[in-house]
Amino acid sequence: MLNQNKEAKIMKKWIAWIFMICMMGVYSFAAFGNSKTVFIEDFKDSAAAMKNLNLYPGRWEVADGILRSKNSINDDIAIFSFGDVNWKDYDVEFKIKRLEANSKDQHFSIYVRCDKDLSGTIQEANNMSSGLRLYCRGDAVSYIEIIGKKTARSAEAIGTLSKRMEVGGKSPWSTFKVAVKGNTAAVYVDGSSICKIDNIVPSSGKLAFFVYNVKVAITDLKVTVYSTVDQTR
Repeated sequence: MLNQNKEAKIMKKWIAWIFMICMMGVYSFAAFGNSKTVFIEDFKDSAAAMKNLNLYPGRWEVADGILRSKNSINDDIAIFSFGDVNWKDYDVEFKIKRLEANSKDQHFSIYVRCDKDLSGTIQEANNMSSGLRLYCRGDAVSYIEIIGKKTARSAEAIGTLSKRMEVGGKSPWSTFKVAVKGNTAAVYVDGSSICKIDNIVPSSGKLAFFVYNVKVAITDLKVTVYSTVDQTR
């Protein structure tokens, strides 16, 4: 009888432990199930990066864990896009530095919620039907919102960087993060909030990078998607 009671107590403890482990699994899933990292690119595999990002070899090169644009700084561009038109709420984060820049006019842009691929030419970028373009000349962030192939609204220097980005191969990296959620887009640089844009109309779409009259280096690209237009909650 004593052995049976002892075995019963041991069995109850095991059942309690199993129950706790199961509950921990449920809570972990509930806590992290709504976010999904869909893309991390460290540029260590150059062939894979060129394929994953739909990069044109004449405009981009990957080496030593870094993506570099090959455009000139005299009226020239480089562009690429990736992702899914169904992406709705997501973050994109990356490190960037300016290698060379035209002294008169230059910028790099991050497009979010693009409705089409933007690769190759400036004409393709200009023919985008809808999307939000955030661009930086090194000291501030500006934006253009495109709806129905037309500029719906725009603003210059809506947020200023705490320190102007330097130019050169030995210049420090700057970490940019763009977060789109609902009808709001927010920009962060090196962990500091730079600006927020409310009431944006484009509701879903791909990502794109665009450089004009500036050569850039990019690394540690990460995209986290939180919801898609066809996702049921």
